Amino acid sequence: MMPILTTVFLIIATLGGGRIVIQILGLQNELSLSEQFGFAFVMGVGIIGWILFFPGLFGAFNTLVFFGTSLLFSLGIFLFDLKKIPIVSPFKSLGTNWFIFFVLCLVIIFDIAEGLSPPADADTMAYHFETPRQFVSSETIFPIFRAFDGITQLLTHLTYASAFALGKKESLNFWAMITGWGLPIIFFIIAKSHMATRDALIGATLLITTPAIIYSGGTGQVEPRAAMFALVAVFGLIKSTQNICCSQQRMRWILFAGINAGFFAGTKITGLIFLFSVGTIILFSREGIKHFLAFSLSAAVIGSQWYLFNWHHTGDPLFPLLWEYVTLKPGILWDKEIAAEANRAFAKDNPVPRDLFWFFAYPIRTIIQPLPAFESLRTGLGPAILLGLPFFLLTILQRREKEYFLLQKNLALTALIFYAIWFFFGPSLRVRHLLPIYPLLLLIIMLGFSQIQKNYTELKSILYAGFLGVICIQLCGHIVFSKKYVEHILSGNENTKFLEKNISGYGVIKWINSNLTKDDHILVNKRDWFFYLNIPYVSVANTLQTKIEIHQQTGNIKKFIHQLVAAKVTHAAISESIVSDGSDLTLGRLLFKIEKSGCLKKIHRIKAQERRSRTLSFDTEKNIIYGIYKFQKNICQNL
Repeated sequence: MMPILTTVFLIIATLGGGRIVIQILGLQNELSLSEQFGFAFVMGVGIIGWILFFPGLFGAFNTLVFFGTSLLFSLGIFLFDLKKIPIVSPFKSLGTNWFIFFVLCLVIIFDIAEGLSPPADADTMAYHFETPRQFVSSETIFPIFRAFDGITQLLTHLTYASAFALGKKESLNFWAMITGWGLPIIFFIIAKSHMATRDALIGATLLITTPAIIYSGGTGQVEPRAAMFALVAVFGLIKSTQNICCSQQRMRWILFAGINAGFFAGTKITGLIFLFSVGTIILFSREGIKHFLAFSLSAAVIGSQWYLFNWHHTGDPLFPLLWEYVTLKPGILWDKEIAAEANRAFAKDNPVPRDLFWFFAYPIRTIIQPLPAFESLRTGLGPAILLGLPFFLLTILQRREKEYFLLQKNLALTALIFYAIWFFFGPSLRVRHLLPIYPLLLLIIMLGFSQIQKNYTELKSILYAGFLGVICIQLCGHIVFSKKYVEHILSGNENTKFLEKNISGYGVIKWINSNLTKDDHILVNKRDWFFYLNIPYVSVANTLQTKIEIHQQTGNIKKFIHQLVAAKVTHAAISESIVSDGSDLTLGRLLFKIEKSGCLKKIHRIKAQERRSRTLSFDTEKNIIYGIYKFQKNICQNL
């Protein structure tokens, strides 16, 4: 019951906080009631994450502050005209679209099943939920000196911290589920103001069944949250270019766009690309310089927190991207050798050259015979854009309605600039990193789809059949993905059973929590263990860190031991297959050498099974033996 109550409380706080921002901007009379609720939720997520940075910075990251902040923002709910909330009309919008209604019901059931199940995604366990847990446990925010997923942007993660502090671990999945729904809901609200409700529903259903959304919506991945910030920001951009009565109103919409773009930048570093994309369009529009400055200032106020925080602690606001051009703080080690290791790590994510041919071929190849590195099958964007591209091209060529043409132009320019910068300069070609601009493209397609229906009524049935077919395909993927969650809920088994099936080596976690104490520190290289470890741990899952240096091919035993002692490591839990003189991993060779010298002693062995895929239950498994090792401090210090 507590997770549900916590989630409801946070929803009210989010709506209230966002509504306060809308009131401050003076835009409440420019928005319909549904737009007020939708935009309030999106901006509420952002403003809560933004405001919680400050108590975290000053060591007041405690339950009382989380509760008080949420309660204060909840008062904003009374700014809504609650008497105008419709009781029946939302259901009328479904009309006779029973297929869409059926699909949405299935999606909700699957998502609730995921929400009721314990988290088990590797990225979620490593940092999306684990970093907020560490902040709450320490009652402060602090730098996690690990490249890319440690020193990063954490605005959205602070809302997870609020859910964890108020409702413990069980509330995190529910809150992730709700914020994951924010994107398709706001898409529907925006779309239905430009097209028939049925078409807007189809677009929202295409979005919520997109593989990347299915994968990341309930796991805490930031892309769906960044996408809703991007969509609302572009809405503000579009409103500022329309025929508004006065310059003051246009400025309000520019500030609205800047705030939401700032939320994106505070959530993920690719938000900086989005800022550039929108800022470029604003600069070349009416009153461009003035609006560009206002947009930039509002985005900087909201989005700069984590860049300043990271700059203060590392010397590089974009750590480690600027290491060659800035002076890093003492103790922050990043050099050509580590940079080369990072490039090798990212090489597998970049299987094609970044040239003009692949710039145009990449979007098609991610759908038709995608390369494994794109991760299109599991976390892709689906075929909807490819299917709907002719609608967009036809409406652009015809230009029959100026309003639709201008709307599509702004959406397309934003997406194109973002894609170009991301493709040529981004570190990885994983297609899910384009999720923040996918709703913009889908909205373009649905606008074209709506216009084609009006002009070519004889094609209506064929067009609907095409999109409904895509929904069916994507729904099948959702069924496969959600199978393990539904089975777990229906079985009535304890969460431990689910975790044993979905986290490799979960038995090791249970042993560690039962046999070690808070005074121990254990060395682990399995990042999906972090969230469930109840004792202090030292991570060597990522080679791009220097607390325990394992990025060098040879390895330095004396330095390795010195760093282990400095980190107060007492034990290690490592697969026995890794600890060998012929190991491919530097960590394995170093551990083997100190074990031979008597510095490391095996005290326990645990048999576990590892499955290549947590989604496909019929996938092959292999047995792994994990060793629990204890460091012999007296011997180690004499080596």
